[in-house]
Amino acid sequence: MPVDPHAPGRGVIRFPDRVAASPGHESPHGGGSLGMGLFLASLGVLFAATLVAYLAVRLGAAAETRALAPSLPAGLWAGTALLAAASVTVQAALGAARTGRRERLRALLALTTLLGVAFLAAQAASWLVMLRAERAVAPALGGVAGVYLVQFYFLTGLHAAHVLGGLVLMAHVTRTAWLGRYSPAWHQGVRHAATYWHFLGMVWLILFAALLATH
Repeated sequence: MPVDPHAPGRGVIRFPDRVAASPGHESPHGGGSLGMGLFLASLGVLFAATLVAYLAVRLGAAAETRALAPSLPAGLWAGTALLAAASVTVQAALGAARTGRRERLRALLALTTLLGVAFLAAQAASWLVMLRAERAVAPALGGVAGVYLVQFYFLTGLHAAHVLGGLVLMAHVTRTAWLGRYSPAWHQGVRHAATYWHFLGMVWLILFAALLATH
């Protein structure tokens, strides 16, 4: 039987259950999400190992040594508040991306970046305060001072390094938002940035709780 080339549906290939990956359609289960999940899992293992080492040194020290440790700088509380605020603003930015509010998205991403910078500034100020305090007790601690006191900087410095990496990511995402490339259908970069900042916030709360418990 001859085939009528003008018959409805002839010569048309339909894929009703799949959407091609393109800037206009975002797959919620794409390789980017898997990669971010694996990356955060590896970071989680790194931070967990670092925390275990910190607790081993702190809790294994003599009671006299722990008693000489200086108090935590008050700036750490300010840094915690700043990081919590950054988590709120980046989540709000994700909501703006999902609803297509581009001006709000740009403003919230820029604010999140500024809060991240402010967090690092607060951490740097806390390190300076801690340095001055530890110089006063280092002679009394003797030979254990080097190992015991450096733990604070290693633990907080590792987290700060990843916040710095997050700022690089935020700069890229913010630039992309200013170029108007995000839409309700495609905003994977904003979603990854929000996930990363929430992860950093959660890790910091755990680290900060450990610091509070051992000082």
